[in-house]
Parts: sequence; C-alpha cells; structure tokens
Amino acid sequence: MTTSMDPAAVRQASAAAADDATETGQYTTVFEAELSTAYPSLAGTQSLTALQNSATAWGTVLGRLQADQQRQSDNLATCADNQSRADTNIADRFHAVHSHRAE
Repeated sequence: MTTSMDPAAVRQASAAAADDATETGQYTTVFEAELSTAYPSLAGTQSLTALQNSATAWGTVLGRLQADQQRQSDNLATCADNQSRADTNIADRFHAVHSHRAE
C-alpha cells in the first residue's frame, strides 16, 4: 500500500489550525470582558460566586483548547516540512545515482 501526502495541503491545515487558535483567543478576551461587566451588578450575591467559578472553569477550558489548536498547527507544519525535506533528499539521491550511471 502506498500513501502520499501533499505538503502544501498540510500547510493549509496548519494555517487553519493557527487561525482557529487565534479566534479562540479572541473569543476568550470577549468572554472575559463581557463577564467583567456583569460582576458589579451581582456584587454580594451567591450568583456572583457561581459566575466567577464558572468563568474560571471556562477560561481554563478555552485556554487548553487554544493551546491544543496551536500545538496541532505546529505539528502539522513540522510534518509538512519533514515531508518536503524527505522528498527533496530522495530526489537528490535519485538524481545522483542516475547521473553516476550516465557517466
């Protein structure tokens, strides 16, 4: 069984994952800003504590999601680079053997 990988397509997937990580970070910023406007109106209530606990949990989840997305982007870029390098090395070796036979 043979497989092939298009490094350009993998780089596109890497860029998409990086874009997702950036968007997640932007959503996190908006989420935190919106919550900060709600906090003053809930001062002294049990709802404030519950909201703060929920916000902390969501902040953690969103931070992990963003880190995972960025890690996926980095891994895909590395994979594409490795494949390109391997393709080039194989082509160079093939040409070296082929030109040696022609002599």
